[in-house]
Amino acid sequence: PNPLQSGGGFAASQIKLTTAQFNAIVTPGTPEFNAMILDLDRHTDYLGQLAALNIPVLWRPLHEIDAGWFWWNDGNNPANTAELWRIVYDYLVTVRGFHNLIWVDSAAQVQAANDNLAFRQQFYPGAQYVDIAGIDLYNMDYQNTGLQGTSSTRSYKQAFDLMAQVCPGKMLALTECEALPNPDKMENNDPNFARWLYAMP
Repeated sequence: PNPLQSGGGFAASQIKLTTAQFNAIVTPGTPEFNAMILDLDRHTDYLGQLAALNIPVLWRPLHEIDAGWFWWNDGNNPANTAELWRIVYDYLVTVRGFHNLIWVDSAAQVQAANDNLAFRQQFYPGAQYVDIAGIDLYNMDYQNTGLQGTSSTRSYKQAFDLMAQVCPGKMLALTECEALPNPDKMENNDPNFARWLYAMP
């Protein structure tokens, strides 16, 4: 939820922040920062129950981190979004002591055949804050060619290679997809596919 909005519904998550508001949220000690931590605390209390039982959790905060359609996507200053991730990480790991979380960075759908790598890299919080990197992909031909649509040359492999550059050295997952990509084509190194760690259709 957007900590600066009441109600906490999905629509509130899409209300964009001004640069001043976002700067305040990532500045410790401000009322905006405190509101964010209070909101985070309330929503993550349930993680304590899982931590007490030693249950690991694939934890994917800041959904589609570089998308631009949620309040945490600061397209004017992507460093703010990366800093927000680090704040959430530090709070949950250092302050709350949740060591059962597997941190999954999820990027948004590939936007174009020449997707802007440099822009996406600015949202990446750093290797020490991420365990698995992923991307959400829709409108893919998940059984045959791996191509998206009829006029595009985008493929699972292109998205895989993009994320390997954004998050070097990380295992890569399909954090959202319409259906499982063809496992035979992945296994046989089809040029339009890639070997994902897991997929969440």
